[in-house]
Amino acid sequence: MKKYDDIPKKSVFAKIADGEIDEPMVHRGRRVVAFLPKDSIKSSEGNHVLVAPKRQVDEIYDPKLPLIDVFAMAYIALKVSRRIKQRSGIRALWGVSGYEIPHAHIHVYAGKRGDPMLSPGVELEHLSDDERAKIASELYIPTIKEKICKFFAENKLVSRLCGQNKN
Repeated sequence: MKKYDDIPKKSVFAKIADGEIDEPMVHRGRRVVAFLPKDSIKSSEGNHVLVAPKRQVDEIYDPKLPLIDVFAMAYIALKVSRRIKQRSGIRALWGVSGYEIPHAHIHVYAGKRGDPMLSPGVELEHLSDDERAKIASELYIPTIKEKICKFFAENKLVSRLCGQNKN
């Protein structure tokens, strides 16, 4: 069993969650991030979305990872899976992992292993950054705050929550 002292100070996922590494975001919440990996994550497992807690822990069952974070990961993986199904008709598969990168995460795959995600016949590694960003924006899962602020903006309402002040 790994000791926590063996875990690097900051994993690549923690750097992505903190914005130190730029990846097309599918979700950036208070507890969880979901993104389309490219250069920062080397994978032989095909194209997929990664869902990871912002809190760096090695294993999803680690007692240092609050249960609410595990639920948030599952919820976002479910929402991403539904978006993939709506957009492409391809069913999504999940895999919980953490062997290569010492940071708990869920892989959301589209279809069977090796199938290209979202666009039949197109592998993500052959897509440009703009194309990957477009796919991420189509899959994007807004936070509750983003939904509230969008509602306020659409209805020309003012809210301190959304960084607006009444003049």
